[in-house]
Amino acid sequence: MQAAILSASAGYLAPGGRLLYATCTLNPKENGEVVSNFLATAPSFRRVPFSVGGLSAPEGELTLTPHVHGTDGFYYALIERVKN
Repeated sequence: MQAAILSASAGYLAPGGRLLYATCTLNPKENGEVVSNFLATAPSFRRVPFSVGGLSAPEGELTLTPHVHGTDGFYYALIERVKN
């Protein structure tokens, strides 16, 4: 389901457009694996480094955990459609 949502959403991006993929789970099958599988089959997209609230995501993805960040579990990946 998550892969279908990401693929459909990414289809609406113009070149240079960005999409923040976010889940409220720590399950890798719904997070990084979904993004990695999508990027492996969609060469016109890439992860983009970002930072938010003092947290840095140099590889374009960020996981927040209860014991480190004092939050529920969250995953974020910033994806950009590459400009031609």
